[in-house]
Amino acid sequence: MGKIKLGGVLVGCVVGLCAGQAGAGSVSLDSGAVLGELTDAQVVVSAGAPVAVYEHGPTGSNPEGITIGRGANHAIPRSAPGKPLRLGRAVGDAAGSVFLWYRAYNDKGGIEGRIRRVSSQNQATFDKWLAISSNAGIAADGSDGVYVASHKPYAKEGEIWMTMTAHTTYRLGPTGEVIWQVAESGAKTPFNDSETISCATRSAQGVFVGYGMIDAQNKAAPVLIHRNAADGSARYVRVGLTQEKKNTNALVRRAGIPGGDPLPGRVHEIFVASDGTAIAAVVNGHDPTIVRVDANGVQTAVYECGPDGAVLGHDNGEVSCVHGAGDGAIGVERYAINNGNLALVRSYKTAVKPGWEPLASVALPGGELLTGGRTNGKTTVSLFSPAGAPLGGAGGLEGFVTALGAANGKYVGVGPGTAPQWQRSLGSYDVTPPVTPSPRVPTIKRLPL
Repeated sequence: MGKIKLGGVLVGCVVGLCAGQAGAGSVSLDSGAVLGELTDAQVVVSAGAPVAVYEHGPTGSNPEGITIGRGANHAIPRSAPGKPLRLGRAVGDAAGSVFLWYRAYNDKGGIEGRIRRVSSQNQATFDKWLAISSNAGIAADGSDGVYVASHKPYAKEGEIWMTMTAHTTYRLGPTGEVIWQVAESGAKTPFNDSETISCATRSAQGVFVGYGMIDAQNKAAPVLIHRNAADGSARYVRVGLTQEKKNTNALVRRAGIPGGDPLPGRVHEIFVASDGTAIAAVVNGHDPTIVRVDANGVQTAVYECGPDGAVLGHDNGEVSCVHGAGDGAIGVERYAINNGNLALVRSYKTAVKPGWEPLASVALPGGELLTGGRTNGKTTVSLFSPAGAPLGGAGGLEGFVTALGAANGKYVGVGPGTAPQWQRSLGSYDVTPPVTPSPRVPTIKRLPL
């Protein structure tokens, strides 16, 4: 998730100063392997297991190709020397498929966007060209298909420059057939490439789609759409969000009430809340903001995550804002639906670990946090309880973990090792909850009569 920094107000206790929080979980490093030269790596969850996807560099067994690292491995080779592949996004589904969108050279020498589905048996069931941008978003649809969201630039009539975009959402079926595609009305193309990033997340009714557009005032405005699975029709289209309405009462903190100035930026990620509504992470530069939008498209809450924070989603419908403190600790603020709205439910700072640099984290369903990084030049994977108590750690390989995925007690961590080689760590974790001492009951001795 990148480097993270501590920010915001912590209202929970500091680990090590709170009674009854000694952890009983554990983390182990089961095996490590050298992967060769990579240029990118992602870890997805497929059929309840973490699976790594690699974009290779110019040397190694699959030069400048892409590999799904499970079983006998599924490889996508480059079409010819000097024609590398570029990995965009990877996602898995419960049935064991892995979906990739990547960019490759076509027969005419141009670069095109492609969507590939790889089955649980590591076979490609389709590999389809799609007119998508280099920053498309994808989400498995739960029925062996995939949703794709992308800006689609075009030129206004009479012009030659593509200064406009019609943001488009697709649903592809199990064999790559287009079930539907829906385009938004035209808008100005965002100013730079990073502002064209789109995201998609499956909901119970269909798909949440998020991106950013340039409004009439030439400012970046976030867009959030909820579409039906059957035909792509919109349940709502939300253009523009607002910042927090500042409370004049100094005793009221983190009220999260929207209604302030317009919130600039784009929707970067979307999480499904426990009640099925959307929790969106909006970014403007490197400062994410968490927003909740209800089933009717009405914004009901907003919280600043802080400078260079990262927003992580728990499978139980909660989200956490995570900040690296720079002193070998992590600050966490966790949000959940409470009394019908998104609320701050816990905040804490983990214990300080000298020489530790956290770089990638996974939020586990029970509220635990699994974090990869490095300690004095060696890989480290650490586990923390929902209150921040340390539950164990493992590591020791040369290098550091920059991509991490975990599910059902197993994790995969990938990152640079001894240059130019990258390395992979496979391990296990146990989220046994912290031990709470039982109250001591006094023993009563019966005296003889």
